[in-house]
Amino acid sequence: MINGQPAIGQNCPPGTFGATGGGHPHCIVLGNDGNVYVCDRPNSRIQVFDRSCGAASDPSTGFQPVCPPKRIINIGASTGPGSDAFQNAAPADAAAILLAGTRACDIDFWPNIDYLATKSPTSQSTIVDVDLGNDNTWLLNKASGIVVGALGICGLAPCPGHNAAHFAFGHMTNVDSKGNIYVSETVTGRRIQKFVPVR
Repeated sequence: MINGQPAIGQNCPPGTFGATGGGHPHCIVLGNDGNVYVCDRPNSRIQVFDRSCGAASDPSTGFQPVCPPKRIINIGASTGPGSDAFQNAAPADAAAILLAGTRACDIDFWPNIDYLATKSPTSQSTIVDVDLGNDNTWLLNKASGIVVGALGICGLAPCPGHNAAHFAFGHMTNVDSKGNIYVSETVTGRRIQKFVPVR
């Protein structure tokens, strides 16, 4: 619970993924810290695994992971382990976000030098998280998992729309070597938006 709102998602055990609503690892991204970050969209969380271990399920149950996650970053309300991304938001803002059904749809890291993250700087400090449920793209502190900003003008409320810097079903993201962030939209969005860092 956060600010009186129930947890979003299917409450699957750590190391497993939701059965419906994108119920599979919805993104898999290698960090420069030796960890693999996996989007668990229906459970509104990012599960972090050690790069050297597998995360296969126990054949006898289909749920128990051989290698449990090292960390869970909850993108929304949480009753389980891990940080809550919106713990610093005003109660009304957090309630609006949670009602809209927050999801971890796709992520990338900023700054990034190459798509495999093997040459990315150690200052890779930010997770760019596309939230299909809220039509927002959040910027999370990689170390704490807490939201520190948002792309576009959507901010802390749902923003359906088709203007520049609005998102209509934001679905995927990528960061290039110059620090530009790209967000693609699906369903009625059908476009790619580019965000350029201002220095």
